[in-house]
Amino acid sequence: MNVILTTLLAVGLLTILYRFAVRPLLKSGIIERIESREKILDQLVESGTVINDDFSYQFLVKHCQIKNRLENCSVSDFVHFVFSKKVPKNLFDDLKRFKAEANSDMKALHEDLCKDMGLWLIINSPFYCILAVSGIVMAILLRYINETKVKNRAEAFVNAEASGCAA
Repeated sequence: MNVILTTLLAVGLLTILYRFAVRPLLKSGIIERIESREKILDQLVESGTVINDDFSYQFLVKHCQIKNRLENCSVSDFVHFVFSKKVPKNLFDDLKRFKAEANSDMKALHEDLCKDMGLWLIINSPFYCILAVSGIVMAILLRYINETKVKNRAEAFVNAEASGCAA
């Protein structure tokens, strides 16, 4: 009984620590990364590589505003969006246009913003990430166990055949 209570207390304390100390610290790091992308975007405008009125510039500026809504982004929201909402047919039109019109610097910035958002989804949804990692570990273990089983049976077969040939 003491082990169960101790385990529950430890899990509760770790959850509180993560929720109120670790996640806000990681959130500030993600916000800093997005702000650094905004600075690079501004440098591209100052250097004349990109024009303020350009679609690709406006597209990235709009995507950088996600830093103000990070608390609303999680794997749960993503799953809800994918399975519960009706997806508009023109959802990817802006993205296709951006990929067609943007230069390589803008595409690299967009890719970095997407990576930052993926990192935030992992940070903001630790339960789903633990489930995913557990699933991957189980798959690796099952594969290893099956390979070991096959290897042992192959060795037994070779030994049996070798014994039969020697007789």
